[in-house]
Amino acid sequence: MSKDQYDIGIIGGGPGGYVAAIRAAQLGCSVVLIEEDSLGGICLNWGCVPSKVMLRNAEIINLMKSSEQFGISFDNFSFDVNKAVSRSRRIVRRLGSGIEFLLKKNNISYIKGHAEILTESSILVNKIQEIATKSIIIATGSSLRLIDPLKTDGINVITSKEILNLTRVPESLLVIGGGSTGIEFAYMYNAYGSQVTVIEGQDHILPKEELEITEILNKNPGISPRL
Repeated sequence: MSKDQYDIGIIGGGPGGYVAAIRAAQLGCSVVLIEEDSLGGICLNWGCVPSKVMLRNAEIINLMKSSEQFGISFDNFSFDVNKAVSRSRRIVRRLGSGIEFLLKKNNISYIKGHAEILTESSILVNKIQEIATKSIIIATGSSLRLIDPLKTDGINVITSKEILNLTRVPESLLVIGGGSTGIEFAYMYNAYGSQVTVIEGQDHILPKEELEITEILNKNPGISPRL
C-alpha cells in the first residue's frame, strides 16, 4: 500500500474544498484534494451554474414569445431543449477544467476517488492508497433531501439533478417546493411549454423573499401555486 505525506488533506472538491486547497497552497502548505465525483461540487455541476444557464435560455424564449411588443415578428419559432442542456453541460465542463487548471497551477495534488478517514492524520483513498497528512479538512457539502413516499425513478419522479439533464419537455410538471430552486425550475420549463404546478407547504411561494415578488410570480398563467 502506497503512502504519501502532505501538510493538509482535503476531502471534497466543491467551493469549500478547492478554495481552501488553493489558499493553503499559496501559504506554502503541501496539499492533496480528494473528490469522488466532479470538481466544483453541486453548485457548479448540478446547481447554481447549470440552472442559471438554462434560465438564460428560458428568458430568451419568453422574450421571443413577446417580440411583437417590440415591433418584431417572425414565423416558425421553435426551440430545442436538448441543445439548451448540451450548452449548459458544455459550460459546466469548461468551468470544471478551469478549477483543475488552478489546482495544477498551485501544485495541489488532485485525486479522484472515495476517501475514508483512518485516523486524525491518515486518509485512505479507494481502499488502496493511504495518505499521511498533518491536518484534514472535511468539505463534503450537502446531499438532496428526499421524501419517503415519493421514490425517485429518474423518469417520472426526479430530483433537481435529473431535471437539469432532461432530453424532453414534460407536458405537465409538478414541483414540490416553492423556494428559489423550485421556482427556477417552474419558470424554466413553463417557458419551454410545460404546464407547471408548484406545491409549497408555507402560506406563499418564495417564503424567504419579499411578498411583492410572490405576488408578481402568482400572475404567471403557466404556473399554478398550491399551498
